[in-house]
Parts: sequence; C-alpha cells; structure tokens
Amino acid sequence: MAMKNNIIVKTVLAAGVLLVLGGTARAGGSTGIGVGGDLLLDGAGGVAVTYDADKFRLQGILGFLDVGDETTVLLAGRGFVPVHSTAMADFSLGGSLGLSRFDPGPGDGVNIVIIEALGQARAFVTSNFSLNFTLGFGVETSDGDAILVDSGINGSAGFTYFFY
Repeated sequence: MAMKNNIIVKTVLAAGVLLVLGGTARAGGSTGIGVGGDLLLDGAGGVAVTYDADKFRLQGILGFLDVGDETTVLLAGRGFVPVHSTAMADFSLGGSLGLSRFDPGPGDGVNIVIIEALGQARAFVTSNFSLNFTLGFGVETSDGDAILVDSGINGSAGFTYFFY
C-alpha cells in the first residue's frame, strides 16, 4: 500500500511541476521578434522578419527570383491586426507596400510598386513556430517604357520562428 501511495504522490508532484513550468501554446499573445521565410505565388522566395506586438504585427520581406536571364528583387513591408484568435491559430487583416525590381535582361530593368490588401492565417505548430498563409488583392504600377497599372490576386506561404 505504501508503494502505491508513493507512486500517486510522485505522479501528482510531476503533474504539478509540468503545469507550473509548462505554459500553453497561444496564437500570438506574446511580444517578440520572429524570423522565417515566405514563398510568393509568383515564385519569388525570401527571408521574412516579423515583430509581433500581440495587438498588431509588422513584417518585412526581402525576396529574390532568378529564372534564366530574368531577375526580380523584392522588398516589402506588411502590417496586420488580428481579428480572430484561438489557442493555436489566428486570422489577421492588413496590407502591404512593396518595391520590386524586375530585370528581363541587361539594361531593361523596371521598378514596380505594389500595394496589397491582405488576410493572413497562422497555425502555431508549437508555442513559437507558425505556418503562415497569406492571400490578398494587389495593385501594381511600374515605370517602364509605358506606365503599367495591373491588379490581381496575390498570396504566399511561409513559416516563422519566434524568439519569445
């Protein structure tokens, strides 16, 4: 009987330690910096740095795409406000402003300005690692030989590792 009571006491103590030291995984809920990567629908991929302030989130992306003689470099800033959150996921609305340099060949470069309205869903695999899926509508304008204004659906998928 004493052996059985000893096992119960140890089990209760171990569970108590796990509850005190363990923590819950939350979607956001903490303030911190995260780094990761994003792959855009057009094929450009890049490094993403995120500042999560719980009530809002800022993200910067430096992307690159090189196909044959064509090269694209992208620098974008995004901002999001969470509109719904659960223990392991959140959904946010926001927008982005991006600058892109598209070089189809030597001396033929075009600068592109991109403005987007976005929605982003994040699924937290652990308390500080998320998978991110972004979809939105964007407007682009360029300064090539003729001024081009274009619009369309844009999106990306990525991941973020947070240091909190």
